Amino acid sequence: MQSDYFQQLTHSLQQQGTGTPQLIVDMARFQHNLDYVAAHLPARLQPRLVVKSLACLEILQHASQSLNTQRFMLFHLPHLYEVMQHFPQADVLFGKPMPIRAVDAFYQQVMASAENIQLHLQWLVDQPARLQQYLHLAQQRQLCLNINLEIDIGLHRGGGARSCWIYANAGIDSAASTTFKTVRFDGVRCACGEITKCISCTSQSLSTLTAAI
Repeated sequence: MQSDYFQQLTHSLQQQGTGTPQLIVDMARFQHNLDYVAAHLPARLQPRLVVKSLACLEILQHASQSLNTQRFMLFHLPHLYEVMQHFPQADVLFGKPMPIRAVDAFYQQVMASAENIQLHLQWLVDQPARLQQYLHLAQQRQLCLNINLEIDIGLHRGGGARSCWIYANAGIDSAASTTFKTVRFDGVRCACGEITKCISCTSQSLSTLTAAI
């Protein structure tokens, strides 16, 4: 049965394909998965859709409606403009750190636009040096940036070591002593299933950073 299923997909691709890479989505199975998640997800939890896996806008809108969520994780800055246009009140978390020049260019475009953008945007920061860059940008443009810290707990897939964040507030105290709030720390991100241990180990760091701001 399984081989017949994939043979049918292969035949459809051969008949309707263009000779270039294409994405095939079984919408019946996709909807079944969405219904399963919606039925089993605890009420206190809200799902976040990973846009790099659902880069097709129609599929993203379908999943958003089925799961009643406008929370997204993005990995590519151009995707943000599409999300802003179609989900103006979205909650967006970046899944990888964005270069400061790209972030600055984004805010230049936003500030030049007359559109009323209400989305909640969370940037991911992987090293204290990048945090300093984001802080400087926030002060320069008088912004309040929502920051998530990426923690490397040993898998070495990105992020700073847990100990480095404890000292990340060095030099921030005087720089952040302004009349406006420049940075708000929203949480931590690590590539593992033991997130509770990660949060526990970094609680001191987060407290120190928040106090600095």
